[in-house]
Amino acid sequence: MKPSLNNSLVGILLVKGYSIIKANDVALDILGYESREIEAIHTSELFESETSFEEFLDVYVDQISKGGLIHLDYQVKKKNGQLIDCRISGKAIDDEDLTKGVIYIIDDITEIRKVDNALRVSEARFRGIYDNLASGIGLVDSQGNYIEVNEKWTKLLGYSSEEAKGMSFLEITHPSEQDISWDNFKAMIERPGGGSYRIEKDIVIKW
Repeated sequence: MKPSLNNSLVGILLVKGYSIIKANDVALDILGYESREIEAIHTSELFESETSFEEFLDVYVDQISKGGLIHLDYQVKKKNGQLIDCRISGKAIDDEDLTKGVIYIIDDITEIRKVDNALRVSEARFRGIYDNLASGIGLVDSQGNYIEVNEKWTKLLGYSSEEAKGMSFLEITHPSEQDISWDNFKAMIERPGGGSYRIEKDIVIKW
């Protein structure tokens, strides 16, 4: 069993009762323990508090005892006390007899969470700017159809945001300028790495 454990790219723990019987090198690295240390601790020491440990037992171990396979994101405590975000899967070796042990797969997703949180903050900042700009802004797909528009755009052109969705930007462009507008747009989206263009043109508003 040892070679297969240590060939894994994710952490693997074999837990019996409240003791960790085996842990592969990845799990040891994630949790900050030596093999002899982790095999001597009570599993509650991997949780933030006794309360979080008991909640885990009540909800997830109960699922395992019924033959279930659990998948969850949960905070785990390292040897140094640091809490890290982990993705955990667990399955009993024998659904009829939990005393034979449970295999847990553990993966540190702390950095992924940091990136996700940073993206959410960036999106919120962008949304705040997008919605409150004094200029009308519309986001279009590669065919030039509006995906969404800001409030200023709706006030300038007279369309609701729902009406705008699916409309082509050519529909609000004066017929005499539709060809050059499309040519500029097409050249921009086909340019490697993207790009931009600037054009002054007459706009057709909703009466």
